[in-house]
Amino acid sequence: MQTQKNKTIRAAFAAALMAFAVNACVQNDDAAVTAPSGLGYGAKTLTFAKDVAVSKSASVTGSLTSCSISPALPAGLSLDSANCTVRGTPTATQAATSYTVTGSNSGGSTTASVKIAVVLYTSVMQGTPTHTVGKTKFQIKITDSAGTGQTGLAPKIVPEMDMGSMVHATPVFSVTEIGGGVYEAEVYYLMTSSGGYWYVKTLSSDGMTENGTRISITVGGANSDKVAVSSSADQYNNMGSASNRPYLVFIDSISGSGPYTVNIFTAVRKSMMSHPALVDNLELVPFSGSNWNVAAATSTVEISTDSGSTWPFAAQSINSTGKLTFSNITGLTAGTGKAITFRVTVNSTVKGTGTLNATVP
Repeated sequence: MQTQKNKTIRAAFAAALMAFAVNACVQNDDAAVTAPSGLGYGAKTLTFAKDVAVSKSASVTGSLTSCSISPALPAGLSLDSANCTVRGTPTATQAATSYTVTGSNSGGSTTASVKIAVVLYTSVMQGTPTHTVGKTKFQIKITDSAGTGQTGLAPKIVPEMDMGSMVHATPVFSVTEIGGGVYEAEVYYLMTSSGGYWYVKTLSSDGMTENGTRISITVGGANSDKVAVSSSADQYNNMGSASNRPYLVFIDSISGSGPYTVNIFTAVRKSMMSHPALVDNLELVPFSGSNWNVAAATSTVEISTDSGSTWPFAAQSINSTGKLTFSNITGLTAGTGKAITFRVTVNSTVKGTGTLNATVP
């Protein structure tokens, strides 16, 4: 009888011990779960085309058990509650709108801030971009939801360089329709860089509405042949602060065997996100005072091959394209690191001089 009682006690003790062990394991497992982190979608803005099915997955460090988003996604899109994937077929266009995505597990949560836009068309890269020192050419095709190329759009192309803390647009010389909905852009490097990414936006012909999905291309591989000059008497609004407005001169090409021909492209910073060609009648906005227009009759670019000691070559008046050609340039020899100095005058006022080291053939 005593033996049976002891067996019962031992069995109860063993069961209690097992329950304690299981409970401890559960508690330890809960304590071991690490909160997720680094939730993101690889871009600050996601652009989707109307009536085209999409699936955009999220990246995250750690595991997720639930996901939510605020505000509600555009009509036709949904968020996968298990992995934060955005998927579906958007049914209406929408300007870029800010969203907060939250991914969670039992250890905590992580959030991602992203903008989502729904546009009319799909933009895709065609072929391989052509890079030369200072500029690149690339082609994009714009199609509707059926895959038909869209002609006659006269789109505005805006390449943006993601600098981490902010984004800068870079100068576009031209956008030319090739046919079948394919458009070629000639774009210049604003930032001196040995490589990086442009996020290319396609806008309507008036530049007011984003109407094509965004694409990204790798650019660079060679530093920009570019010089910037400025004057404290000519300032623009740089995020609430007065900054000297840069006038930009890019070397397009140097040809010949002495004397040489130097082709350049000129641009100006209208704002942090606008760098148009320096052309006749361009309206510029000062930090204070009234807007003013560039006058071709009193605006020129000059070139010097002795670091600005003399200016023996005829000044070139700005035109309607931003492209200028200097012929019969002497004082240069073949090789790298050859100093070429430019002087920019706008509306009879010298904005400054700048020298860059170019490669002469």
